[in-house]
Amino acid sequence: MKFYTTPAYLLMLVLFLSGCSLGKEKQEFITIGALLPLTGSNSEEGVRALNGLQLAKQEINENSGISGKKLDIIVLNDEGSEDFALQQYNVLKNKNVKAIIGSSSENVSMVLAKASAADGIPFFSLSDANLLFNGGNGNITDFEKNYFNAFSQMPLPGSAAAYKCVYILADTFSITEK
Repeated sequence: MKFYTTPAYLLMLVLFLSGCSLGKEKQEFITIGALLPLTGSNSEEGVRALNGLQLAKQEINENSGISGKKLDIIVLNDEGSEDFALQQYNVLKNKNVKAIIGSSSENVSMVLAKASAADGIPFFSLSDANLLFNGGNGNITDFEKNYFNAFSQMPLPGSAAAYKCVYILADTFSITEK
């Protein structure tokens, strides 16, 4: 058996043993979460919002991402249920998402807004939930730092509102991630 020691063969051996990883870098991500009613009576709105999220994510990632990082969106079903949405919120929180885009259900959005305010996670509501906060016991100030109501800013169908939320977050992250 002949053993090859020429530089070309040694280079091939090194590349093979290293897994041919030259030029491959680990991709970094900015991850946001989304809680949408993908089943139940509000599922049509949830699916429209999902389509808007996916389109925005695709466009952002095709254009170099956010400060060179790819955008990842973890989408979970909130089933239009306050209790289940809070469980799903905790899943997203434990995955360290940078922000959450949330439900088209007013009651679910209110629960998510309260939880995200307590945890300091920015929350973008796709419902007109701000009506539920007004006239309450003054808790609106708890939400001011972390809460953005996409519906009141742009009363658009779910897909357009979700799409716009992703771009607002991308713009924000492009400033803060440098």
